[in-house]
Amino acid sequence: MIVGPVADERTRQFARVAAQVYRPFAVTIIVEPGESQQRLARMSTALGGMRMIGERPTAYLCRNFVCEAPTTDPAVLAAQLRQ
Repeated sequence: MIVGPVADERTRQFARVAAQVYRPFAVTIIVEPGESQQRLARMSTALGGMRMIGERPTAYLCRNFVCEAPTTDPAVLAAQLRQ
């Protein structure tokens, strides 16, 4: 899950990092903060609690119903994806 404005280059950088790792059963979701996120949160309450940190796009990597600590650094996300 990537929370950030879709038009923000930093958000797109997270999406590129996620796309570089082959994970056939993984899903990457970019959530635009605000009204869009509120609508999605009605379907999945977990999405409502995910926020940008310090006004920066933030990535949440979740596996087996447990999420890693959120990060605002694409390099950290890349390392998490390789684990």
